[in-house]
Amino acid sequence: MEDRVSVSISEGVADVRLVRADKMNALDIPMFEALVATTERLAGTKGLRAVVLSGEGPAFCAGLDMGRFVAMKESGGNGIERDHATRTHGLANLPQAAVWVWATRVCDDPRAAAFELAREIAGRSPDAIRAAKRLLNNLAVDPAAALLAESIEQMKLMGSPNQLEAVRANIEKRPPRFADV
Repeated sequence: MEDRVSVSISEGVADVRLVRADKMNALDIPMFEALVATTERLAGTKGLRAVVLSGEGPAFCAGLDMGRFVAMKESGGNGIERDHATRTHGLANLPQAAVWVWATRVCDDPRAAAFELAREIAGRSPDAIRAAKRLLNNLAVDPAAALLAESIEQMKLMGSPNQLEAVRANIEKRPPRFADV
């Protein structure tokens, strides 16, 4: 676990750090497993009042390990789990379990931050945005159903033309050219 996530606790605050700076803290199976183990450990820690999650090096987390996308293309899988709909961790699959307990930030100017986020979202794949909206609509109803719905949406998106375009654009350091169908 320490090769992916480090934890130190002082005065009721846990400092949780992703420690894969050479890969911009990109998520891979060991990182997902370490995050799940960390949340389980912290949940049982008496006196813990807050958690700060951050990443070593210049990036918090680059997202999925791009090498996993290459594996997805070459092996016909998605580089993480073949079937996202299989519940491996209670209500969730492994990637969902790794991020379920971590929560979103507090800032001085929430309106400016909201517009910044809105512009970032607007630059993303329209397919992924629609999927996220569908998921948010389901989340308030039933977390188990929402997590399963997320898995189904992920299976539809992984390897889709817009998802592959997003990866190519990122690798080529250019703006993506999404097909809006």
